[in-house]
Amino acid sequence: FIVGLARQKSYYSVYVNAADGRRYLTEAYAGRLGKVKAGKSSISFRRLADVELEVLLELVRRAGVLMRGAASGDGAAGDDGAAGPAASGGRGRRRRAGRRPRS
Repeated sequence: FIVGLARQKSYYSVYVNAADGRRYLTEAYAGRLGKVKAGKSSISFRRLADVELEVLLELVRRAGVLMRGAASGDGAAGDDGAAGPAASGGRGRRRRAGRRPRS
């Protein structure tokens, strides 16, 4: 997925799996998003009023542009072609403890 939304017990989370070059988009936009807690690829907030929606929309659109560019191979994903967290040095997919990988 490129962008995900989750409702937790007392807050909302938006997950953005896209990077521009070697920097996650969430990190790049964190200072402009309002009263949020931003991680490498996640944004958490208690109320919708806490988020600068125009900036969040800009972030989501940018992620879409980067991922479409990566899928078509036109180099729009940044200087080194990295399109997502795994491509930019992130953790990528993690396996749950106690589960065996599929064969």
